[in-house]
Amino acid sequence: MLNNYLTPNAALVQDNTTNHAAASSDPSVCRSTQSAGQEGLLGDGIITPAITQPQPPAPRTPYIWSWVCHQCGSAYPLACIRRCLHCSHQYCTVPAAENGDSKNLLRGKRRICTTEFDYNGWAAWGAYRRSRTCAPGAGDYDDTFATWELTTKSRRRYGRSIQSPPVWQRLAKEKREQVSRRKEMMYVQGRHNCSVHCDFPSECLHTVHTALVEGRAFPARERESSSSQLQDEQQEYLEEERSPGLNWKATDELYQQPVDEISAASESSNDSDADYSEGSDSDLDEHEECRVDTDGSWFRR
Repeated sequence: MLNNYLTPNAALVQDNTTNHAAASSDPSVCRSTQSAGQEGLLGDGIITPAITQPQPPAPRTPYIWSWVCHQCGSAYPLACIRRCLHCSHQYCTVPAAENGDSKNLLRGKRRICTTEFDYNGWAAWGAYRRSRTCAPGAGDYDDTFATWELTTKSRRRYGRSIQSPPVWQRLAKEKREQVSRRKEMMYVQGRHNCSVHCDFPSECLHTVHTALVEGRAFPARERESSSSQLQDEQQEYLEEERSPGLNWKATDELYQQPVDEISAASESSNDSDADYSEGSDSDLDEHEECRVDTDGSWFRR
């Protein structure tokens, strides 16, 4: 009798209750309902909030790259303007020394505009950015190349262990050096993405330049060009030194000697013990380059 007096909304609620009871008794329906609930929408049209992983807290906002005018002391963002709006002075720096003598340049121009860049702040922000985007290293490198990590500290208070909120802290010196070496290897091999791995402008270029100066890297293209240039120089030298009429024996060494003439001259010197004006056989070192002139005499280069 009560079913006849139910409103349409009440009947809909009753039908939904019946469907839920049937779903709870049928395991297959439960699995389909759970899979639909993971997407945030149940089979009967009820929207549920999606379960998300807690995101790491962001570090402090890094400071912008700024410069200070040395005439009036006004500070400006380097990415926005390079001319002082108060004294119309252009942003100036010390020019690169051609002969490597930077002391003379500093003596002639002591006051220059100074810049400030927050390297630590941007390094922490880069670690946070890569942890959010889950961007691994390029190629075979499965690493975020972060010199900062998210740590938590626990302390005891009133007999209970209380964990402090996670904060970003810089890695130890040994770990930072290891990360720097791995990052340097990636930059030298050219297997990086500047928009992902560089924490500050032109970090990859500065890192590769430092590795080249300190002798930890040598570009393959320069190694190939230097080897080809050395081969060309060796070939030119051999062509200039090779005299017509002599029997030269080709070897893989840099210098080649006329074997037949040297052996003939050595036999004649042993028989007659001749002492030539240019030098004798006993005066020659076994590691020293030598030739036999057309008249059979020895001479050193």
